[in-house]
Amino acid sequence: MAGWMAGYGDYKGRSNTTFMRVGAADTLRTSSSLSLLPAMNQTYADNQLVRIREQAALYMCACPAQVCASVVSMRKLFEYQMRCLDATDTDRAVHERIATAATLAHAELERCLTDILHLEGWDMETLEMPPQLQKRLLDSIDKCDV
Repeated sequence: MAGWMAGYGDYKGRSNTTFMRVGAADTLRTSSSLSLLPAMNQTYADNQLVRIREQAALYMCACPAQVCASVVSMRKLFEYQMRCLDATDTDRAVHERIATAATLAHAELERCLTDILHLEGWDMETLEMPPQLQKRLLDSIDKCDV
């Protein structure tokens, strides 16, 4: 376990208990019981991700849209793993591992999206692309029409 969670702060307790820090959520695990995986924290609601993707598509700016699509994909992967945890012990371990990876990737992708939106100057309340970026993208399209 230390290999795949290196850098995420594994701490061995007494007997067979492992305390893991996964992002901002703490999880207590024992080998004799089903792990209590934290719920996936979400910075952006689904409708906000749709809004960003619409804005990005409107002005043909694919980067924010691609990150949004990856965030949604991690949410779906996590939800799928949560539905599959009830099988055998081996299946449970596999699905827990995938769910943990999806949680970590999701958190990093949401931080990346926030960084991108700030770097590009998006309005964080309305999630609209800034006018200067819209104009630059529209100008580049006009140049292609010549």
